[in-house]
Amino acid sequence: MKPASCRVGGSGGPGYTIAMTDDPNHPDRDAEAPPAGEQDLPDFEHSLSEVQQIIDQMEAGEVSLERSLEHYGRGMKLIQHCDKVLQRAEVQFRKLSPPPPPPASPPSEEASDADEIF
Repeated sequence: MKPASCRVGGSGGPGYTIAMTDDPNHPDRDAEAPPAGEQDLPDFEHSLSEVQQIIDQMEAGEVSLERSLEHYGRGMKLIQHCDKVLQRAEVQFRKLSPPPPPPASPPSEEASDADEIF
């Protein structure tokens, strides 16, 4: 069964597609919508690209002081957004990853003594 989906986000922006399904095995079943306030931000890759463009423009001195302050604010918002995206990805990765094996225990002293006898 193909899941229904809907697109969320502002016009002209990248938005997000949310899959709605009753299938508990569907990969998008537990996908979360972006938190409030992040719907107007571009995806991770575009955010990083925009931050780099802002840095390049500011370093080149191509913008006025007022525009530099606007750029700085936008850049900080994008960096915080990227950090949140990475944190959510890490949580999702941990959910999907098997637990690590228990650490190997060192041989006991009794076993070492027994080896010396023979």
